[in-house]
Amino acid sequence: MRFGDRVVRAAVWLAIPALVIASVWVPVIQHYQVPDPPPLTAEVIAQARSTPSEALLEDLRGERLLLLGLDGSEVVGAAEDLLRGRLRLIGQPPVPFHLSFSADDLAAGTAVTRLYVAGLAPADLLLRAYESTRDERFFSAARAWLTGFARYEQKALRPRGLLWNDHAAANRVFVLSDFWRVYRGRPDFDVRTARAVLTLAGRSGELLAVPHQFTFATNHGVMQNIGLLRFGLAFPTLPRSEFYRRLALERLEDQLAYYVSESGVVLEHSAGYQPFGVALLDLAFRYAGLLDLAVPQPWKEKLARAERFMAQLPRPDGTLPMYGDTGPSAGWERYLPGRPRPLGMRPVESVTWDPVAGYAIWWDGLESWPEARRIRQTVVTFSYFPGHAHKHADELSVLLWAGGQTWWTDVGYWPFDRPERDQATSWNGSSAPHLADEPAESRRTPRALFHGSSPDAVVVDVAREGPGGYRVRRQVVHLKPDVWLVIDAVTGAPGRVSVTRWTAGPGVLVQTGRTDGVFVLSTEKSRARLFAGYFGSSGTAVRLLPKTLGPFIGYRTEAGQAGQRDASAVELTQPGDDSWAAAAWLFDGNGTAEPVVAPAMKVWHGPEEWRALLPGAGGSALEITRNGNRVSFASTLGASETVVLEGADASAQREKIIRAFRRTAEEYPRTPLRIRYREWVTYTLVGVLLVQEGFLLAIARRGRGLAGRLRPLALPLWALGGVLMALVLGW
Repeated sequence: MRFGDRVVRAAVWLAIPALVIASVWVPVIQHYQVPDPPPLTAEVIAQARSTPSEALLEDLRGERLLLLGLDGSEVVGAAEDLLRGRLRLIGQPPVPFHLSFSADDLAAGTAVTRLYVAGLAPADLLLRAYESTRDERFFSAARAWLTGFARYEQKALRPRGLLWNDHAAANRVFVLSDFWRVYRGRPDFDVRTARAVLTLAGRSGELLAVPHQFTFATNHGVMQNIGLLRFGLAFPTLPRSEFYRRLALERLEDQLAYYVSESGVVLEHSAGYQPFGVALLDLAFRYAGLLDLAVPQPWKEKLARAERFMAQLPRPDGTLPMYGDTGPSAGWERYLPGRPRPLGMRPVESVTWDPVAGYAIWWDGLESWPEARRIRQTVVTFSYFPGHAHKHADELSVLLWAGGQTWWTDVGYWPFDRPERDQATSWNGSSAPHLADEPAESRRTPRALFHGSSPDAVVVDVAREGPGGYRVRRQVVHLKPDVWLVIDAVTGAPGRVSVTRWTAGPGVLVQTGRTDGVFVLSTEKSRARLFAGYFGSSGTAVRLLPKTLGPFIGYRTEAGQAGQRDASAVELTQPGDDSWAAAAWLFDGNGTAEPVVAPAMKVWHGPEEWRALLPGAGGSALEITRNGNRVSFASTLGASETVVLEGADASAQREKIIRAFRRTAEEYPRTPLRIRYREWVTYTLVGVLLVQEGFLLAIARRGRGLAGRLRPLALPLWALGGVLMALVLGW
């Protein structure tokens, strides 16, 4: 047989296996493929050069959904690095960079770097440097890289890096509109470059609009809608611009039913996403106003309440309580989109109680703001809305900041591409009580039970139910300004162990005290100390965890970058059924007091009838008693106080939010693409094909025509395997 005939025959025999292997990626290609916008005629391009007005584009200038976090001189320095072939983003390790666009740029560096590259951050850096210096090198490089990116994006069949990520696609519209503002009036204007830029803008708009790509559950969906509104402002003469702006407002209406609670809490389980959500909605409403789209008054009122809740979070030093995906660094406001409000704000209320969203926030010493040493912040979080973003396993956590120092904290944000993230978001990363070996995704429901406050004290009583019959009821009692009592009553898991790990804040040293179960927390930066005593029913044990054995340890040290730091932690274990355990804290801001008594439970008849003895301020002792809905305080110094608790049933309001989320999920169903799994299947199928061909080749060398008779049998098996794979895996 001639060589050419053998090649044709081999191609025919391999066609079905090749089709089966290729079919693995067909759903991915279909998912990301968007129709090219209609051909851009010279007339359309000419209209885009004059509409919208220069004044409007100038008003939009510099706003981003991916902020660079650099000032003028830093931008020029980073742009110079780009010209030398190195991309340097704040908080990220530098990576190689190609001035003539290369797909390798999309896959370089950390996940944050890849997001910024897909969001056109290199072109953004170069453009900003050009506008700052009028150095043509920067503009020429920005134009070349941007047009190369546009050509690649239009031809790509599957995503590389975060090429078609929703956040990146939304930010592209912002960068492209700023580039177009500069480019459309230049004397070296070229129709080919203009067509590439406007086509990329049109494809980005379509990517943001297609229903199966709408990330309805999170702030990413809000950003997609903002991207469409920005498209309507910056490119009003391009096809489908009018449709995009209407679609954005319709989708925002759906999202606002569950993205922000009626009380104004952004329901993304993280302090850091409250100001981010406020900034996004503020930007969306401003863009809608510029487009003469009516923003309903209830939306504006909800945004105002969100701003009010936002003010309850920042401490005087600008840091936030680290629950959920929240980092510890001050100065994060520089990364908010649009026109963020200043964060030197003073909290509006000393007591915030939100049983629906799942938060209690208490402030002491607000009259001394911003003198940190006199101020305390206590945060109790019991928020859990399944399907919403940035959730850590942390219901019933208590975070304490006092005298300018974080004393007890959750781990907070950990980068998504770091292997430790699963541990950071697990129960080990929080101070929440949980079953030993309980997965972060366990089925559970938080409950708000009681709350009460007086001028000198505040009490919260909350619970979580599940998994199974496991139930934890946590009471947090605070006698202002320096005494706290946390009581956990556990039922429903006989034979199991309930665990609570209290992780100290960065820079805090935890040492064992003079009495069993008592620890002393201190820091080098001040004389302040926190005395922490732990006690419980029979079977309760407490220990200071060795740093090599402790819970997941780490803090984000820079934007998007994780840095290991040792952190001390206290672990408390108690039986999983019919047990109680307690933590008592006394804060000493001057470093002079010493507790005169060890904390102890004098009476326990259940979570609503008990009496505890605690060390008090000034060397006194304090007796706290609960009897039904009354919590009383009596000091050896003669002071007394009583707080009357009120019940809190938020189940109806929570269910309303959950139903709204489910309705939108049904309207925008999403199929997981499982890219890594498809890669594994592809490698496996290629391996099977190679083994098959090697086996047939070995038989063919022995002659007798056996290989020729076996090969036809392989084709139906490949075809059947492809059909079964499609049916079983849903491809």
